[in-house]
Amino acid sequence: MKLFYPELVAYEKGLNSPLYLQIRNRILAGNQKTIFQELKKGQKIPFTLPQGINRQSRDKQFWSKTKKTLILRDKQLNRDSNLRFFHPFVSVDHIIEDYKFIISMENECPNNCLYCYLQASCKDTPVPTIFTNFQDKDDLIREIKLALLGINMYTQENGKNDCLGREGKAVINRLITIFEKSIGSVSIDLPINDIYKSNLKKIKENFQHSRATMIANYKSKLGSYDFEKPHTRTKFMAGEINDGLALDHLTDNSKYLVEIFANHTIKGDGGFLQFRTKSNNISNLKGIIQNDNTNISFSVNSPTAIRKFELSTASLDKRLSAARQLQDWGYKVKINVEPIIMHADTVSTYKLVLDNINDKLIIKPELLRPITLGMLRFGANILEIIQSRNPRLYKHYQDHMTDKLEHEKHRYPEKWRIKTYTELTNYINKTMPGIGVELSTEPRFIWEKVGLQFN
Repeated sequence: MKLFYPELVAYEKGLNSPLYLQIRNRILAGNQKTIFQELKKGQKIPFTLPQGINRQSRDKQFWSKTKKTLILRDKQLNRDSNLRFFHPFVSVDHIIEDYKFIISMENECPNNCLYCYLQASCKDTPVPTIFTNFQDKDDLIREIKLALLGINMYTQENGKNDCLGREGKAVINRLITIFEKSIGSVSIDLPINDIYKSNLKKIKENFQHSRATMIANYKSKLGSYDFEKPHTRTKFMAGEINDGLALDHLTDNSKYLVEIFANHTIKGDGGFLQFRTKSNNISNLKGIIQNDNTNISFSVNSPTAIRKFELSTASLDKRLSAARQLQDWGYKVKINVEPIIMHADTVSTYKLVLDNINDKLIIKPELLRPITLGMLRFGANILEIIQSRNPRLYKHYQDHMTDKLEHEKHRYPEKWRIKTYTELTNYINKTMPGIGVELSTEPRFIWEKVGLQFN
């Protein structure tokens, strides 16, 4: 995979952080022809396209241009939680998911996956964006501690379920808002239980001032909550709204985060780090002490699917070779075979992908986490974009997927998903015994029909 150096960089006026200066210098070292221009106030896209061309040609030029452009700006506070860089991940309609926080260090990415849901969720600003105030260590550590307090209080009150829905996200954000008002600067070595106890008086005051009915039942129990041992292990995910490593040669964000999450106190409070990527941009991860508290997750697909739909990403061989190298460096790796795309020989095709995983990674099975299987699916808000960008992919949806939303997505028929998951699961269990299998964005009853359990 070729390292990304943009043709155009749009930057917010007044940026002067060390991260901004580092990114600027590295871009110019990689591409001396890069154009830098100031981002005008309120401007979302730093370029315009010629008029007088048909929509399909215009869309093609637009998406091509976005993938050659980079925006540099500071991230503002999230109005829901008063945090900048973390937000709880929502899993809706009983789709099984771990509890996790998304790390918002970047938006979008330079990869060009034609099915990517970010085409819809970032449709107003589809240009890869790096937040240049991310590496403020004191602020970042404080946000991690507040996030851990919020999710641990929530799970003490509600238990840990299959997924965190929209209501759960709203409650956790409200709890974090209370903690944000009550707790000042914190040390990375101070456990969240000590942080909570030392600020309990102020926390009680701010709970009393809150008018939010969703957290009313927490007020009377504030003295009984105990954070001595984490009530849930909480994933902090870099790679849900971006590619976790594709821009790492510009930012060094991986080194920065791994060192933070290697801290024994953060690990003891239940926080751990995961990067998710389709790149092989791993050089920054060599030689870092990670305290068995960081893993790297690679999304992989068949070579044909990568060529057709995952443009500018690393090849299957390069992704798996990178995963193997990380194992040699002591990292646990996770492989997501996703999205599985239906065609005449689906099972045979993806068995070959699994054989590649086996050949490359099973040599160190203790450093290979359960393999995740997931199917191609589309939210309703992306279909118009898919239709314009890739009519062949839209035709695939029309021919093979449900026209009505199933668990908020257009999906392949349930029977076919169960059959395919079952065959691939059996193959994994036969060829890689003990590794285990998980499903991506599927409800509990699908897991059960495939013969899997969510722990």
